[in-house]
Amino acid sequence: MSEARNELWLAMNITDPMTIAMLKNSQTNAKQIIPGDYVDDASFHITIDYIGKETDDNVKKVQQAMQIFQDNYAKDFPAFYVFASTLNRFDRGAAWLDVSGAFKLFQIRYIFDDIYKQINYQHPERDFKSYVPHITMAFNTPEFEPIKMSKIPVLVDNITLWNSPKVNDSYVNSCLNIIKL
Repeated sequence: MSEARNELWLAMNITDPMTIAMLKNSQTNAKQIIPGDYVDDASFHITIDYIGKETDDNVKKVQQAMQIFQDNYAKDFPAFYVFASTLNRFDRGAAWLDVSGAFKLFQIRYIFDDIYKQINYQHPERDFKSYVPHITMAFNTPEFEPIKMSKIPVLVDNITLWNSPKVNDSYVNSCLNIIKL
């Protein structure tokens, strides 16, 4: 068995230039009142599932799950919109925009959980016990009360599997698979 060196997560990349501009504007506003390490706008995405550290063999199982989703479920999820609005903070210091109107995101998340069971893939134990659809905006922020922002429409038109291992104290992101919705 391979050594765990992969850091996997499923996401929906945000590619629409207008949406990216609106998210960047919200991020600029947040920077005025909340210190932190803000993410580059090129990496804006909606998190579906942080999978965690995995072996090469299990990366193949997650890729298999993506193929099953694409073959059997993607047709049921043509591109759709959700809305990003309130800036919140996770306990570990990550600032994020909530994504409302996200019923389809929950459906997709739970379909993947079912597919994992079908293919006997044991998802690593999650640090986070519940799913919160979100767009990460910053890390290492102090505590703050949720902040209402202008609603931003976000087009969801893909599901992407990312590998983000840490190399020399920095994460290196690489796209392993993408499903177009």
